[in-house]
Amino acid sequence: MYTIMLGIYNDFLCIADKCPSTCCSGWKIVVDDEAYVRFDSISDISLHDDIISNIISTGNERRFINHEDGRCAMLDKDGLCRIQRNFDEKMLCNTCRKFPRLISKHGGFIWMSMAASCPVVADYIIDGISFYMINDNGSILPIKLQDIPFIADEILDLQIIIRDFFEKKKDSREFINLYKKFIYTADVIMDIIIENYDITYLEGSFDYFENDKKPEEILFDIEKFEKLMLFKSKIFSNYASYKIYTRYLEYPNENVNDRICYVLGEIFVIYTISFSFFSVKGFCEMDKGSLCKIFNWVYRLSAHNSKLEEKLKVFYYIGKFVL
Repeated sequence: MYTIMLGIYNDFLCIADKCPSTCCSGWKIVVDDEAYVRFDSISDISLHDDIISNIISTGNERRFINHEDGRCAMLDKDGLCRIQRNFDEKMLCNTCRKFPRLISKHGGFIWMSMAASCPVVADYIIDGISFYMINDNGSILPIKLQDIPFIADEILDLQIIIRDFFEKKKDSREFINLYKKFIYTADVIMDIIIENYDITYLEGSFDYFENDKKPEEILFDIEKFEKLMLFKSKIFSNYASYKIYTRYLEYPNENVNDRICYVLGEIFVIYTISFSFFSVKGFCEMDKGSLCKIFNWVYRLSAHNSKLEEKLKVFYYIGKFVL
């Protein structure tokens, strides 16, 4: 069986306590049955009780308790997991041991990717992505986008859409319409954050929209932003390629049009946040670290809570005249 693999998969290294984010917050961490047996057999009474007391049963599954800020109950203030601190990786539940790796089988292939909710992966996407094919004999060969089975056309079509958007010269009317869509997007995302306590607010995401501004000021800021983002268009293309590939891995039977809507919707959210973030903080802050933070946050928003996906899908329709 052939394998298609995201380039970073084999070379990934967790940066642990140096991570600017955490994989232990903002989502449900399921405890599989085998992990629960391991936890329940820990001989150290204090560690045993600490772990078991922070696991709850919901329906047919067990999961770790999340604090009000969305952080897993096992996560210490220094950003390290108490389980991993006291044991090796084999003690972890399946969810934590595999993260951020994603793998599935479909269409006669094994598909391997990684979640951009990990900053290391988001950073990799910004720099540029590559894919590899592993043959039956174990040889690893680079594969071009147009050669990725089943989804090559989707990826290439999205790249054209994104390129045309960034290269298109817009007039004042289009800039104002774009700004109205920014406002609507900000309102919807803030409602999502309020409704879901486990989603933390990304500082600077929508600060630009808090105060009324004159049309000429808005036009100046958007035009300046678009000129600067023209040089960053490749990273949006990278994200589109990565996300089509990863959504196919996770939802291989998903309707193609739905998948495209979800991905372009996320890109529109990223674009909206980027405008506010850099307009407020200054365009000198438009470095890889800041962009990585935005990509990472939007991926978490969309991928770690399935109930939010339909709301995110609407952003494709909001922005489709430009995306």
